[in-house]
Amino acid sequence: MPNTAAVIVDALACAGVRHVFGYPGSQNMRFIEEMRGSPVEFVLTTHEASAGFMADVSARLTGRPGACLSTLGPGATNMTTGVGNAFLDRVPVLAFTGTMGSRWRRRTVQMQIDHRRLFAPITKWNTEIRPSSAWRTMTRAIAVAEAEQPGPVHLDFPEDVAEERSSGKMPRDYPPPAAAPPKPGGDLLSRVELLLRAARYPLVAVGLTANRSGCTGALRAVVNKHRLPVVSTLMAKGHVPDSDPMFVGVLGRARRELVA
Repeated sequence: MPNTAAVIVDALACAGVRHVFGYPGSQNMRFIEEMRGSPVEFVLTTHEASAGFMADVSARLTGRPGACLSTLGPGATNMTTGVGNAFLDRVPVLAFTGTMGSRWRRRTVQMQIDHRRLFAPITKWNTEIRPSSAWRTMTRAIAVAEAEQPGPVHLDFPEDVAEERSSGKMPRDYPPPAAAPPKPGGDLLSRVELLLRAARYPLVAVGLTANRSGCTGALRAVVNKHRLPVVSTLMAKGHVPDSDPMFVGVLGRARRELVA
């Protein structure tokens, strides 16, 4: 029966994650050691914020969730910078924080803070890894991270739990990746036409979902057909060229989350 750290590494490998970016410490050493010889490579960074940013970029380049790892306290607070960026840009990232074992609960420990409260505002979901449910936790974490709208999840990993034997099930057939946003087909374009006919002053706002859905061609066709003014969020620039006379500019702030 494998220990919990091995189960987590195996789950990452089955999900297509090939790198974990992070900074080592006594609380996460077992997790790092379990990556030795596995398909998952630990990549040492000079700062935990860099680990978060590297996980973010890895997810964008590979199409699989990125993964980053920190120690407790200041290591975790450092990593929030990169994880927060993934949250704002809708990027699936698994953020692991090593923490003190259960015997240190309710004691004053140097540098220890409540990681789950720290990450709650910048993640879609967060939890603590337990031996009896490690595989199930990873399955849910990856599904939540990849579901629309994608984003980071946080997993707190106590050092003693990493050593414990996991009694949970480990199905080898990992669930398929979450479905991408629908491609712009006939039904969707028909709905767009109806909305345009009903609008008094139509304006197209292009957001991050356009990056994932591959709608650039269809978007430009609709804009050109109806001569629609277009604004873009910062991370969705390029779907309509800046040189296009119908491109109004970049929208830095939006009143509704739907636009972002």
